[in-house]
Amino acid sequence: MQDLEDFLMRNLKDRKLAAAYLTESLQQYMQRKVKGDYSLFLLAVSHVLQSQGGIPSIKEKLGMDHHNVYRVFTSRKNCEWKTFIDVLHAMGFKLQIQLQ
Repeated sequence: MQDLEDFLMRNLKDRKLAAAYLTESLQQYMQRKVKGDYSLFLLAVSHVLQSQGGIPSIKEKLGMDHHNVYRVFTSRKNCEWKTFIDVLHAMGFKLQIQLQ
């Protein structure tokens, strides 16, 4: 497992690879039969965040303290949509809608 985490941390520093990873993760979420649980997508966002400097790199942009940003990624409840979008923006990403 550590080898996978090392691989992710090393490769997700590349913003294009990180964007592709997030896109694939979101597509996997959209194809799941059980909607409403996007914990695996949130895990992918967490991987990208860790590889690119962690919570300290975005907390000021979000106007949130470390604890509240951490809670976005560890809460058993899904975070609010606005908070989630704000986290993606603070990381330098945006969601994009495409035709199927």
